[in-house]
Amino acid sequence: MEPHVPVGFSGAMRYEFDYDAETCELLLRLPKVWETSRVMVNGTFVGESTLPCPTFDLSSAVRKGTNHVVVEVTNTLVHAQRDLFSMYLPIDPSGIEGPATISRKA
Repeated sequence: MEPHVPVGFSGAMRYEFDYDAETCELLLRLPKVWETSRVMVNGTFVGESTLPCPTFDLSSAVRKGTNHVVVEVTNTLVHAQRDLFSMYLPIDPSGIEGPATISRKA
């Protein structure tokens, strides 16, 4: 889940994939996320987080069979417009760093 993000890009990055589920009790774990993440399954909002490595409970939206998962990661405007303070600070990368995992709830 590592898209090419141009330098200076500010906005939302969208990751989409289909997942074949054998059960409806599932968790989505995202690796390192830079900024805010938002998850939808089959068009249903599941949750959003500002945590660096969030876990989302997909149980309310997933169904047995094929499911469409959308993860949106939004960064801040500092990537495109730097002020006097931020121009001297390092800027974090954008997007998701590493593979996401889906597993059964314990």
